[in-house]
Amino acid sequence: MKNIVIAILLTMAISLPCLVWWLRRSQANLFDRFDAFEQKYPPLTDEEFLQRCAPGTDPEVAFTVRRIIAEQLCIPVERIYPDQTWADLLAD
Repeated sequence: MKNIVIAILLTMAISLPCLVWWLRRSQANLFDRFDAFEQKYPPLTDEEFLQRCAPGTDPEVAFTVRRIIAEQLCIPVERIYPDQTWADLLAD
């Protein structure tokens, strides 16, 4: 029984620093990705958004779709652009 406890403690002593390192690295990577997304897609006003839409786009429909996408992906609505693809939004 004593050997099992020692083995568990040794395993924890080796694993814990690795886990802490991985968590810190993952958190830093997440913040880097968030910063890159903010730089790539600065806030866009409704007027700017509508100017970038195809001619003849119904503003009410465009703003509703923009709002729904922002809500579903937990992205600020100002960061949604009409020319973004799903790959752009999900990759960043």
